[in-house]
Amino acid sequence: MGRSLRDEVGLKTLSVDRIDHMLFTVSGNGPHVSLKEDLNATGANRDHYVVNIHIEDHQDFITAMFMEAEDLGND
Repeated sequence: MGRSLRDEVGLKTLSVDRIDHMLFTVSGNGPHVSLKEDLNATGANRDHYVVNIHIEDHQDFITAMFMEAEDLGND
């Protein structure tokens, strides 16, 4: 999917009316009030979504993700 998006944007074939917006956060706490404020302030010309994933052991999760990322391609 990432490659398809890159190719469409790079070739300028992706028209503005085909783009929606999504703000995706991962945190150790609940969504901050500013996320809701930001969503409420958006224009009505396209769809907007906000997703916050709460991970209780957020710091351990981040550490594990960086450790796994370091190992990518080492097989």
